[in-house]
Amino acid sequence: MGGGAGALRGLPDGGSERQIALLSAGLARRGRLVRLVVPGHPRSELIDGVQVIPGWPPRSSWPRGIRLWADRLPALSRTISDLDPDVLYTRGFSVFGPSVAAVSRRRGCTYLAALASDDDLRVFPRSRSRGLVQTAGYGPAARAVFVGLALRRAALVLAQHAGQLEECSRMGLPARIRAMWRSQVPRLLMRRPVSS
Repeated sequence: MGGGAGALRGLPDGGSERQIALLSAGLARRGRLVRLVVPGHPRSELIDGVQVIPGWPPRSSWPRGIRLWADRLPALSRTISDLDPDVLYTRGFSVFGPSVAAVSRRRGCTYLAALASDDDLRVFPRSRSRGLVQTAGYGPAARAVFVGLALRRAALVLAQHAGQLEECSRMGLPARIRAMWRSQVPRLLMRRPVSS
């Protein structure tokens, strides 16, 4: 769940999106069924063996500022739930994380939350939001919800370095650093091979 469709095509994209694209394409090359749900993506398509699926319909009748909460997050939850996933993965802070965690809990599947920045663990990040809509989606309230309803519900938080691992431990989050979880994650990700 997240961006990465552009990176799958080899286009410039953000760091988290690139990591999601690399993981998705790598699992697809190993014969795994990989579906990447991308909020705002215009259509379903197959890119580099990965099924890219829109998170919600392209149009909404709700006004900007409330459409995310009233229309798009519920549609995203339905989309993910309808896919009947074994494993859900997000990378970095996202207003979508709590919806992903809620689907994981309802469906009984594994939710892995990878950190993309030290700010992912902070309610008051070092980078500040500007404007009302930006603050609503990325400010302290949204970040508190992300920590409480996404990271705290993850089966495992994937840290990038020892500092994040220590902070996760202090927060009571089950976490591992990438090098330490190689033996654990493949069995979670490799449950459902693509049938021929």
